[in-house]
Order: sequence, then C-alpha cells, then structure tokens
Amino acid sequence: MDFQKDTLRRVLFFLFEMSLAAALTVLVVFALANIGRSSDMLTKGNYTKIGVQSPEDIVPKDPDQERVLELGYNFLFTGFYHVKATSRTVEKLRRWRAARARFPPDHENTVFNHVKRGLAAVLGARMHPVPRHGALRWILPVLPQRHRRGVHGARELLRRAREQAARPKGVTERIDMASQGKQNGLNHLGSFLLGALLPTLLLLFLASDRVGERLSSFGNGYLLKSSAQEQANLTAIDGSAPAGQEEDKFPGLAELLPQVATEDGTVIITSVNEAWARPDSLLDLFRESFRNGEGIAHLLNHTLIVAVDAAGFDRCRAVHPYCYLLEVRTANVSGANGFLTKGYLELVWTKLSLQQRVLELGYNYLFTDVDVMWLRDPFRHVNLYADVTMSTDHFVGDPESLKNWPNTGFFYVKSTNRTVEMLRYWRAARSRFPPHHDQKIFDNIKGELVGKLGVRIEFLDTALFRSFCEFHGGEMGPRMCTIHANCCFGLENKVHDLKNVVADWKNYTSLSPAEKRSGKVKLKWRFPAKSNMGLGFGGKEGSHVVSFLLGAALPTALLFFLASDRLGEGLSSISVSWRNGTVLPLAGAPAQKPTNLTGEGAAPTPDQEVGFAGLAELLPKVAMEDRTVIITSVNEAWARNNSLLDLYLESFKNGEDIAPLLNHVLVVALDPAGFEHCKAKHPHCYLLVNVTSANLGSAKRYMSRDYLELVWTKLTFQQRVLELGYNFLFTDADMILFRNPLRHIPVYADMSCSSDDFKPTRKPLDNPLNTGLYYMKSTNRTIAMVRYWRAARARFPGRHDQQVFVAIKRELIRELNVTIEPLETVYFGGFCEYHDDPERICTMHADCCIGLETKVHDLKDIAADWKNYTSMAPQERRKGNFTWTVPVSCRRTTRWRKP
Repeated sequence: MDFQKDTLRRVLFFLFEMSLAAALTVLVVFALANIGRSSDMLTKGNYTKIGVQSPEDIVPKDPDQERVLELGYNFLFTGFYHVKATSRTVEKLRRWRAARARFPPDHENTVFNHVKRGLAAVLGARMHPVPRHGALRWILPVLPQRHRRGVHGARELLRRAREQAARPKGVTERIDMASQGKQNGLNHLGSFLLGALLPTLLLLFLASDRVGERLSSFGNGYLLKSSAQEQANLTAIDGSAPAGQEEDKFPGLAELLPQVATEDGTVIITSVNEAWARPDSLLDLFRESFRNGEGIAHLLNHTLIVAVDAAGFDRCRAVHPYCYLLEVRTANVSGANGFLTKGYLELVWTKLSLQQRVLELGYNYLFTDVDVMWLRDPFRHVNLYADVTMSTDHFVGDPESLKNWPNTGFFYVKSTNRTVEMLRYWRAARSRFPPHHDQKIFDNIKGELVGKLGVRIEFLDTALFRSFCEFHGGEMGPRMCTIHANCCFGLENKVHDLKNVVADWKNYTSLSPAEKRSGKVKLKWRFPAKSNMGLGFGGKEGSHVVSFLLGAALPTALLFFLASDRLGEGLSSISVSWRNGTVLPLAGAPAQKPTNLTGEGAAPTPDQEVGFAGLAELLPKVAMEDRTVIITSVNEAWARNNSLLDLYLESFKNGEDIAPLLNHVLVVALDPAGFEHCKAKHPHCYLLVNVTSANLGSAKRYMSRDYLELVWTKLTFQQRVLELGYNFLFTDADMILFRNPLRHIPVYADMSCSSDDFKPTRKPLDNPLNTGLYYMKSTNRTIAMVRYWRAARARFPGRHDQQVFVAIKRELIRELNVTIEPLETVYFGGFCEYHDDPERICTMHADCCIGLETKVHDLKDIAADWKNYTSMAPQERRKGNFTWTVPVSCRRTTRWRKP
C-alpha cells in the first residue's frame, strides 16, 4: 500500500513539474527571440574560422580566472599558441599530425585535445594553458556588446554567492515551513528550476565561437585536466603491465588461487576497503548472506576477498580465511569513496587489473560487489556458451541483446585467450573515456568486444538477479539468486536497506516447505526507500533528481534547433565518435593458455596407454578454448553413407550458427571400417582400439551382448578424456542439432543430462535421465564419478550404462557429492518427449526407438521439417502453426505411450 501511495505521489509531482517546464520553455523561447543573431556575431565567426582571436576575445583579466585554473578545466585552443624550437617540439608536431589518421572527422584543435596527455606522458612536453577569459566569461563566453545584458543577472548571482560565503558561522536565514510536505514541494521546485537554469545558460553560451569544438571534445569523453604524473600512474596503453612486472604486481596470487578455487578452477571474487570491511558494514552483511542462503554456505570457501588497503586487509583476515592485499597507491581508497571520485575510479580499475591476472593464470572468476546479497546459487543460471555473463540495471528480455544495461557489480568470466584479450581491451579503453568507471566504459565498448574480438556476452534477468535499480518488489520468488544495492549513493544508505533485505529473507526462510508451497503466507520485499532517496529515484521524500533532469530536458532540446552555426559541426563529431569509436591497437602477446585444472588426475595404466594412443595429442586440436570437446561415437553401420553419421554432421551445417562447432567434434570409431568412413567425412576421427572380443562393427540389436560392450566401451574412453583435463559434451550419433546446446547447460553442475520426460515441478533427480546427451566438466570429482559408474556394472549385470546410472545417481550425490542437473525437453527433445516449439529447441534425439533403419527414417523427417521451418519468412514463423512430423515408425517399435 505504501508503495502504491508513493507511486501516486510521484505521478502527481511529475504532472506538476511538466506544467512548470512548459511555462519555462515559453519564457526561454521568448528570450531567444529577443536575442536573435546579430551581424557582429557573424563578424566574430569570420575571425574564428581562420584560427585567430577576434577583437571581442581580447578582454581584461578577471579575478575569477585563478579559480578556473585550480579546477583544471583547461580546453587548449590552437588559434593562439607559442612553441619553442626544440627536438622535443618537432617530435610533438610530427605526432600531432600523425594523429589525424586516428581522428579523421576532426580538425587540428580537437585532435590536439585528444592526444595532449600522450604527448605530455611520452615526450615530456610541457604545456602551459593561458586563460582566454575570466571564470564567468569561461562559462558564458564574451557576447557582442548589445547582448551583454544577458550576462548581468548571472554576475549578480555570483556576487550574492560570494557575500553568502563570507558571512560568519551562525548567521543564517530562518525558514519557517508550515509542514514537511511544503518543504518537499519547494525542494522539487528548486531542483526543477536549477535543472532548467543550466541548459538555459548554455543557450547563451552557444553564441561563443568555439562551442562546436568543446561539445565535440566532451562527446568523445575526454577530461580537461592532465598531468604527466597522473599518466605515469595509469596502465599501459594495451591494458597490461610492462613485461616482467606481472609477478611483482600480484605477489602470492598464483599460490593463493589453488587454495580458493573450486575443482573446475572457478573463484568468487569481491573487494573491500577499510570502510566496507568495518564491523556491521557491507562485508559482514555479504558473508552473512551466504550463511543464510539456500545451500550456498560452502561457496564462502571459494571466495577471495581482495582488500585495497591495509586496514581492510586486517579486518578481512579477522573474519575470512582467504584475503589478498592489493594496495592502491595512486589515491586514498580507504574511506567511503563518493561515486566517480578519484579514489572510486582507481579502486574499480585496480580491481580489473587483478581480474585480468586471474584469467591469465587459468582461472574462471565470478566477480561480485560486496553490496550484493546472495540468496541462492547463481551458477545455476550461468551457461557454458557465454564468455561473459553479466548482471543488468535494466533487462530488455533477450539475454543476448546489447540493449541491456550492463552492471559490472556482478559478472562471470571464463578463462580463455579471448577473455584475457577482452580484459586488456577493456582496460586500454580507459584512456579513450578518462572520466568514466569500468561499467560505463564496458557499456561503450560492448559492441566492439562482440564484433572485433568475438566475445560472447549474455545478460542476466533482473527477475532472478535483482537490484535496487530495477526493483520488482512483490512477493519473494522461489528462484531469485541475488539482490544488489546499486542505484544507491552512500555507504549508510546501502547498509540500512541491505539489512532490511537480510531481515526479509530470514522471515522467508523461516517458513516451512509446506507454507512456501501453499502460498497462504505471502511475504514481500520492503522497498529500498533510503537507497532510492539517496539517488533521487523514489522514496517518500520525492524525486529531486527527476525534477532536476526534467527541468533540464526541455530547454536542452532547444539546443538542437536554436544553436549557433557551429553546433551542428560539433554534434556531427559527437555522432561519429559514438558510431565508430576510437579503437586502440591491442597488444600482440597471446594470453597464457589455461592449464589442466583437474589437479591430480589418475596416471594412465599400461592398458590405457595402449588403448588411447594418440588421444592426448589429438584433443588440443579439437577442443574449444575452454577445453571442451563434443564427442560422439559410431561403428561401421552408423558411419555408412546416408546413415546416422551423415545426418548428424549435416545437422550442424543446417543449424543456426552451429557450423563452427563441427571443428570441435571428435567422432570416435569403434571399428576400423567405421574409422575409414569417418575420415572420408570429418577431420577429427579417433579409432578406439577394441579391448573386448565383441564385434562392434555391424548394427547391434538393442540389449544384445555386443550392444552392451559398445556402450560401456564409450564410457571408458570418456573417463580418459576427463583424466587428460578436458570437459566433454557427449551426444549419441542418432541425434540432430539445431542450435548450440551449450547455451542451456549451466556451469553449476558437474554433470548435466538430458531427460526422457521432464517436469519442472518434480525434484530434479525424479526426472528420468537419458545418457544419450550429457555434459561433464573435468574435475577429480567427475573422474571418480565415472570410475564409480563403470564399477557399478558388476552389481547390475545385463544392464546398459543408462540403466546403471539411473540406479546409482543418488549414490553418486551421497558418496561423491557430485551435482547432477536434468535438462529440459523443451530445449533437448527426443522421440520420447518433444515440444512443437522450434524457436527454442536445440537437439532432437531418436530415443524411444529400436532399429537403425527406423531411426534414419524418422530423423530424415525431422531434418526435412527443420529445413521447411528455416525457409519460412519471419512473419510466417510467428504464426505458431509449426508441428514436427510424428515419429510413428520409431514409436511403434517401443509401443510408446505418452507419459
């Protein structure tokens, strides 16, 4: 109810402010109509276009100019400058001219402001800006005499502000308000008028001759302050430390990571300073959330807390076993740094340099801000396909859309050469957008990362990974994983509202399972009022930021219609920089290839060396960058022309963007004839030497002795792949692929397995599993699991691998602590159960089917259906009339009945 009242109140304020905005816009238009554009303004423009100062620019020194220099707002103007004749300045001119190629649409003034920091840092060139105007004239450049009346009011305001600042303490005006509501209303009005004032003043500023160039410089995101000392503290241009300094920069990190990482080489990373690590501050709330979450307390053992100051490190060691000191020496980062302060920026960029080193050492990481409360395991919603999986401030519905608003307070990165290069590129982009933090720059370059580096980025749904930015409120859902205190300024505000989150979650978890399922007890999240007040987007005190922005919006819109002749040129420059960006060259050094992450894998026995000769040399040629291999197996019957192998390989070529996956498919032949067929069709084939006396070449009758030997031999091979440190996705050859299956396999589980009949309402292991498609990550635990599985064959004689696995799946969880995740049939269909939903399907398996010819017949029908579907126009697809051809022949062989 409070939330509804607050929403209504904000709507009323919005309507009130809109009416004021309309009135103010009329006044601004009237004022502009009186100002007009005079002939002497045009005369002034003729001077500036040839690069010299006009007579109007020669003004007496204003006493306010010293304050301007202290603020560092120097925009260097090449219409008037003096250069000494030295070898250094000759080189400076050469580099200035060469920079023209990097900024093709810009003239020499704008290009110089782009490269001035590099000139100062690399050449040691000393540049001294000489003020053109006084402080007020810098903000409102000199107008022709007949228009100077417009400046008088602003000068008067400045005079009054000085008098106010000079008053002794205690001398204040008393403001008597009848009620708090009136005060809030006046505050809104003040915010609105202030927001409207600034762009209105900017309209007058547009009479200046150089406004186009200044807007162009701002559009490219460059600071107006530079020093050689600050440049010395920044990262190298390629985003990496100089050669030979990485080990010195992160001492002890390589030794610490193996102690913290999970078995698949993943580390959870957060960072703190002294303020965040204090008792009863963010670090305590962060750690408490793991203990109160659903089955995630063990993840604290894999969390590395990076302290950026000594005090924060000491506090971390007092409460947590894995702490790492990464001191930031270029700024004081111990306090509660304000948003976008120097300390804040150094903190976020230093964290990114450590994350790059983690990737280079071969570890995946999930970075989480310390103001994120964990409720459930987030790895369940991070898939194997993406290189980067990131939270959002606003989710548009499509996880792959670059229109999502990224939030770098929570993101997962897998360790590959591509992601190491991505971190270098990201860090290097800081020099292109100096005033911005890592998140803003990632948003600016995300299209470049996808287009130029081929990085796969997915975004997380805010319904599962919530934040104060996009707060859904309402009842507590059964799937939500995290809540992030973003869109919130101020440490105290964050702590206050996160404590409410913790309390609400405790109330929810105190309910019994029956109470949660019944829905009779309905608990809701409390609205983060303090956080939203801190930012100005909500709360009972009203929306001051919205008032300010609304006041600014309408007068600003007039800039695009009433500006001087130079504005269009400036906006063109901004547009070009937004579309194209300025791409810096990347470092050529390749990233370190991830090492075997399995730890102590079992040494091969003599039989293994003979049975798997050449496998260790073949796998690196087939594997993806994250050491994943797709495996299928064939015998002579399945590999013949126009048989299952042909259908299987052809499906990659006809699928949606999965043809490149063929380069990572290893076809295991179980007999020499099958191997010869394979080599004629596919580049990566492996002959599995028959270690049994069975004949594995011809089509095998279901559950015959030879059939059983075939399926169990495959399992022996898969164990060896895991021991060599490779993850694998095994698929039977009687399967057709339509889309990348890795998009729907979570990194969370040790094993993800398809299902014959999936119901989301069941407990996961109550779904009947099908080992015709399953993924396994390479860890000591999964190696032990496959050994356990193979050994269980003796306990269940006459059973095939799937029947034995179903019988022991709970033992595997209980004895070995493995995690097994069933896959939904809406994505991984089969003849046992499929859905007429071609927009989501990834694979179709000819299960619930006996006989090679029967499988081939019905799979050809499915392949033809897919070709028909992909040939439809988009509007035809959206009608939803598509249905798969029913696999009648296959279902007859098993007397299939709908589950």
